[in-house]
Amino acid sequence: MLTALAITTMTLVVLLVPGEKSVPTDSFMQTFFSMDLKFFDWLEAVVHCLLFSFLTLVWYRAFFATYPAGKSLLFAVGLCASLGIATEFAQFFIARSSMLIDMAANLSGIALIFSVVHRLSKKNKASISRTKIYH
Repeated sequence: MLTALAITTMTLVVLLVPGEKSVPTDSFMQTFFSMDLKFFDWLEAVVHCLLFSFLTLVWYRAFFATYPAGKSLLFAVGLCASLGIATEFAQFFIARSSMLIDMAANLSGIALIFSVVHRLSKKNKASISRTKIYH
């Protein structure tokens, strides 16, 4: 659990470092829903996706030490989704770019880990039940 807290803290520090402007100049709606995307914006979205995939996996492993797999996965997804949404809104107030594509990338990374872990746990259960039947 301590490792997950440390990694989350580092992630929040990186995501919430103030931007070069001290005060946001555009309205929230203008920046958040901006569709003027450049190469760097797409690259940043890929990094967000990978970061939140990793973060979800770390929290899943942390919760798995105490709770069953299903609950661990739901706790990890809920926590990381809350962090992903909250940091995107908070970035606007510290003069960072807060964009819908970043939030979508955060949630996509979380959904990727959810689907992989869920699928692997279903395969595991199926192989265990087959083993019990035949032996």
